[in-house]
Order: sequence, then C-alpha cells, then structure tokens
Amino acid sequence: MLRFGGARHRARALLFFFSLLVGLVVTRIARADEPVAVVLVVHGDDLPREKLRDAIARELHRVVVLSDTPHGPASSGGIVTVTYRRSAGELAVTWDGPKRGTVSRIIAARKSEADVVQDASLLAANLAQTEPDELVAPAAALPVPVPVPVPDLPAPAAPAPSPTPSPPAADAPDRHLAEVNVAFLYPFAMNAGKPWQAVSFDFNLLHSRIGELEGFQLGGVNLVTHTAGRGTGNVTGVQLAYAMNIAAAKVEGVQLAMLANVAGPVEGWQYAFGFNRASGDFDGIQSAWGVNSVGGRMSGLQLASINASGDVRGLQFGFVNVAKKVDGAMIGLINVADDVDGVPFGIASITKTGGVHPAAWSSSTTFANAGVRLATRHTYTMPMFNYHHAYDRDFYGAGFAIGGRIQIDEARHIDTDLGVSWLYAPERSAFGQDSYHQHLVQPKLRAMFGWRFAEHFGAFAGAGLVTQVRLERDSKEVTIRVGPDFFAGIEL
Repeated sequence: MLRFGGARHRARALLFFFSLLVGLVVTRIARADEPVAVVLVVHGDDLPREKLRDAIARELHRVVVLSDTPHGPASSGGIVTVTYRRSAGELAVTWDGPKRGTVSRIIAARKSEADVVQDASLLAANLAQTEPDELVAPAAALPVPVPVPVPDLPAPAAPAPSPTPSPPAADAPDRHLAEVNVAFLYPFAMNAGKPWQAVSFDFNLLHSRIGELEGFQLGGVNLVTHTAGRGTGNVTGVQLAYAMNIAAAKVEGVQLAMLANVAGPVEGWQYAFGFNRASGDFDGIQSAWGVNSVGGRMSGLQLASINASGDVRGLQFGFVNVAKKVDGAMIGLINVADDVDGVPFGIASITKTGGVHPAAWSSSTTFANAGVRLATRHTYTMPMFNYHHAYDRDFYGAGFAIGGRIQIDEARHIDTDLGVSWLYAPERSAFGQDSYHQHLVQPKLRAMFGWRFAEHFGAFAGAGLVTQVRLERDSKEVTIRVGPDFFAGIEL
C-alpha cells in the first residue's frame, strides 16, 4: 500500500491525477474533430478523375479520395457520386452524408469536359451544405484548457453507417459487355428482354436490337439504340448491313449498308447505295449514290448525287451541293451556300454573299450578249446567250464563263474570266450543189473594270483576247483567227 506523507504530498498526487484526466479528455475531443476524408465515386462516361477530385476538394475544403465503390476508405466522411452521360447530355451528382442521408440533383451537361468538372464540383458543394457545418468545413481551433475540475465526458457517438447509394441505371449489371449476340428477328434473339445490352459481336438474319456496340455487327437491319433509359446507343467498330444501319448516338468507326445509314455524330466512314444521315457533326468520309445529309458541321469529304450539310470544311462533290458556310471546295452542277471561302466549280454556284446578277453587253466579236452572273464572294460562273453578224450571216448561240473578282472597294472591282461560245447560222451556205450551216466557236479570255453606282445597277468595260474558229462544209473547212475583243455593258 502506498502512503503519502502529509497533506502536501496528497495535494500533489491529486493535482497529478486531475491533469492526467484533463489531458485524456482533450485528446479524445481533438481526435473526434479531426477532418474525415470524403469518398468520390465516378460512373458513366470518362471524366478526368484526378481533376474532378481536386475540384471537389477545393469546394468542400476537405480531403477527397477516389474509389471504384461507395465503400471506399474513410467513407464515414460522406460519399460523392458523379454520373456523366455524354450522349444524353446529363450530369447527376449524389451526396450521401453520415447524418442527413442521400440527396441528388440532375442537370443538363455542358459540352466541355472542363465545364462538366466545374459544374460537378459546385453541385457537390451545394448538396453537401445539407450536412451540419462541421462536416463540410474544418472545425474551429479549440481553446486552451484551463486546469479546473471537469466531469468525465461521454465518448462521441459513432457516426451512423452510410447507406449505399443505388448505382445509376446505365451502370447496372445490364451494362455487362456480352461477347456474342445472335438474333433472327428481335425479340427472337439471345438478348431477348435485354435490348439495352452492350455487345462485342452481333449477328442477325433480319433484325437485331442492342444498346451499345463495341466491335462488329452484321445483319439485315442493325439497330443500336436507347431502351427505357438504358443503353448508350453508341457504336465503336463496324456495322455491316444488307439493308440498314441505325445508331441512336455517336458512331466511331464504319457504317456500310445497301439502303441507308443513320447515326448521331460520326467519326469515320458512312457508305450506302441509297442514303446517309448524320444528325450531329461529321468527321471523315460520307459517300452514297443517292443522298448524303449532315445536320451539324462536316469536316472531310461528301461524295454523292446530292450533298447537304451545315458548315463544311473540306470538299463536297456531287450533282447538287448545299451547305451553309464552306471553307474548301464545292464541285457540282449546282452549288448553293450561304458563303464560300474557297472555290466552287459548277454551272450554277450561288451564295448569299455573292448573289445573282443579270448582265447585258456588246463586244466587237459578239454584237449582243445577255447572261446571268452566279456569284460567290470571290468567284462566279455565267451562262450566256450570244448574237453576232459576220460573213453576211446572223449567228446565234450560247456560252459559259467562269471567273473571279477582286474587290477594290464597295463600289469598284476588277473581274477576269475565261469563257467559250458556240454560234450557229440558220441561213445555209452553198458550195457547188451542196449547202451547209456555218458555225463559229469563240474561246475568250477577258479582263474588265466595273463600277456599281447603286445597289442593283452597275457598269463594266474591258478588253480581251478571242480565238475565232469558223467551221464550214460540215467542219471540212476550218478557219482560225486570233484577235482582240473590246466590250462594255451593264449589270443589275
């Protein structure tokens, strides 16, 4: 048994045990208030996970750790679940806190990944405000304890276990990638009842329906689409159909079909005998015997009888080409655009910035002429009709010219063009007992100065070089003359 000598020793012992008790209580309180890490779980399409973690940590003023499951390390500090659906344009953020439970919000996702990360971090911080302040911001510093008697403090209650949030529908077990699917006519298929399933290899006789393709698909009508909010509708790989390929969302790869291909945005190649359609942007080659159509921006090559697109950066080649702003070339019989910053080749190339301008003029080699200048910003084409009197006969004909314009200012300009006219003399000529019609073929190279006096009226004059080819006796006699050509006229 210990003995303490005197009241002085007993007072010292009592003070020692009291200080020890106060130290234990303060240590336990400090540990209870240490900041606890928040767990971050990311679902859906890929996002820069580390950048997302750092952004959420800055907004919450907390340590954030990444985990593949909601039961990550230190999950008692709260769980943030971020789900991003690029094809659906959707961002969902869920906060699962230790005291208030689960709260979620879904918003429209912006296009930029940096914007999506910013929105997710701000949304996480907003949802976390439903927790008590001490779980969101660092606790204030404790005052220095004073040596006064205090009763024993009960240990802080252990936080309630956090409920596990339900995973998003598209990341449910139905998202498991099946290696092979075989179908006759859906729902007579291996994936019957699971049209949202993701598949690597899909084969069908008449029709197949899946939710996502990552590989190869062969059949009659190949359909990759959303079903009841499940499936991405994306295609990564090759779709080959003897009838039609349809992808509800993005295609990264190739679509080949006899009749038609339909998709959202496309990066790759579409080929069909009949019709190709991309409702979003297109990067690559779109080719068909019939019609190509792009709802967004087109970067690459469109090759078909009829091509239609939004803005084009590249080449359109077909009988009829239609676009908004073109940075490249349009080659066809008829080209129509809002503006062309490049070269259009065709019988008729029309833009809003250039317009349609009737013109009439007279020249030393064709006395009367009328034409229509179909202009773009820098180039034009012009079909024309010509009359000339020579060799005691009247000649009538038509021609075509292609040229370019240099704009000096709003009123004045310089044009140069190269054209050819073919004229025919209705009155027959005689050679012995034979008679024949004479023809004149006139290639011309011209340069002219123009002045627009009003919005719809201008005048021009210039000179050029003409080669006149006279054909007689059914082209048995050919006479060629080269000389100058002087002309002047008006343009509306």
